[in-house]
Amino acid sequence: MSIAFRSVLLTPVLAACWASPAQADVLAEADNIVVTGTVTDENASATGLALTLRETPQSITVVDRERIQDFALTNVNDLLTQMVGINVERVETDRTYYNSRGFDITNFQVDGIGLPLRWGIQFGDLDTILFENVEAVRGANAIMTGVGNPSATINYVRKKPTRELRASLSAMLGSWDDRRVEADISGPLNESGTLSARLIFAHEDRDSHLRYNHVDRNVYGAILDWEITPQLRASAGYTRQDNDADGVLWGALPLLDDNGDRIAYPRSASTSADWTYWNVSDESAWAELAYAFGNGWNARGRFTYNHRSSGAELLYAYGYPDAATGVGVTGMAGKYRSPSDQYLGDFYASGPVTLFGREHQLAFGLSTGRTDGREYEQSGLAAVA
Repeated sequence: MSIAFRSVLLTPVLAACWASPAQADVLAEADNIVVTGTVTDENASATGLALTLRETPQSITVVDRERIQDFALTNVNDLLTQMVGINVERVETDRTYYNSRGFDITNFQVDGIGLPLRWGIQFGDLDTILFENVEAVRGANAIMTGVGNPSATINYVRKKPTRELRASLSAMLGSWDDRRVEADISGPLNESGTLSARLIFAHEDRDSHLRYNHVDRNVYGAILDWEITPQLRASAGYTRQDNDADGVLWGALPLLDDNGDRIAYPRSASTSADWTYWNVSDESAWAELAYAFGNGWNARGRFTYNHRSSGAELLYAYGYPDAATGVGVTGMAGKYRSPSDQYLGDFYASGPVTLFGREHQLAFGLSTGRTDGREYEQSGLAAVA
């Protein structure tokens, strides 16, 4: 069976905000201890304007690179679990749902650009090695994304090349034979530092407490940044993630036997088989041109191409087994292939304007996106004990 689908999004956006944001020291006194701090971090996910987190009229949580490293958050499921107000539903080994404020989260972005996830599901583990930080904007974000969802918007902010040479290499060992290596090098390609690049690699190989389950993941990233003039900047990049998983769960263990009693399972119990797999490959290529006009106005245009290919052979078990023999569970085997292509275009401009004797910030832009894909399925039934 073959299912074809296509989604198209064309969204003009316009936003304005009363400006003159002033930074203020926060002063607190308790038991003769004085703590001072300045809120300087700017965030553009919610409004597209250069507002601090305090000035943004929505609840925002940011997990930065330092926290990702400190807690070894190597995949987005572990990362989002630590975010306030975000619920991660790991119903199977390789399909994950997200919700916030009682609604499903479907709007995931990279550098502020993206379309909702197909079926609202994350297939396979998404690695965090490519991202500098991850932002969650809770509440509807339709002003700047064109997708009105009362749950939340998750924005993955990619790492960028640096003007100074930086290099890191790390290795990790964990439970269930978890082995991981990471490499990240960034720096200038010419003496002036106007041309810089960044190369990223990660490999993870791990087993699981579940019988048969094994994950082999490779991640690659290459980003180039070129300051053509002090006002004009161009950037381009390519990333790829191959997430190969064996012994994957499709559905869950039967909860009750034919007497209506709860079945006691060992921790390693699984409805999977050693021949099952779910391999997902994600590729992304993008190019961006940005210009600073020198009077506070900035413009940016970006085109992104994403390709995903997914192949799986799965086993689904259901029914009420006999309490004495365990016989009575039915199995359904399925084979699936799901290629898809995504095209995203984004133009955005922002800057100050003076009206009624005051200075304001104005932002406007145009976003367009299209997803072309197919779903292939072949399945059959078989009785299993």
